[in-house]
Amino acid sequence: MPDRPLPGWPRLLPRRLAAAYCGVSVNHFLAHVPVACVEVGTKKLWDRRAIDAWLDGDDNSPSAEGWLDRA
Repeated sequence: MPDRPLPGWPRLLPRRLAAAYCGVSVNHFLAHVPVACVEVGTKKLWDRRAIDAWLDGDDNSPSAEGWLDRA
């Protein structure tokens, strides 16, 4: 079987994937990432672009600088 590249990340991520996208556990993600989820029906999803904006400091939420060091 040939190696295939992984597909791109979807725009809206369930919490497990949102945490993986940030490289942290789900508990750490929920405790330290101030990006609000979007409700689509009964699902809670996180917008990848909103996560990126927070990480880049381009939004109005607290700065992401040093966020992995916060306990």
